[in-house]
Amino acid sequence: MCGKKVLDTKNYKQTSV
Repeated sequence: MCGKKVLDTKNYKQTSV
């Protein structure tokens, strides 16, 4: 989450889980 887009943020959440 370092200057990424909202879509990337959604994927980041799924990857974190």
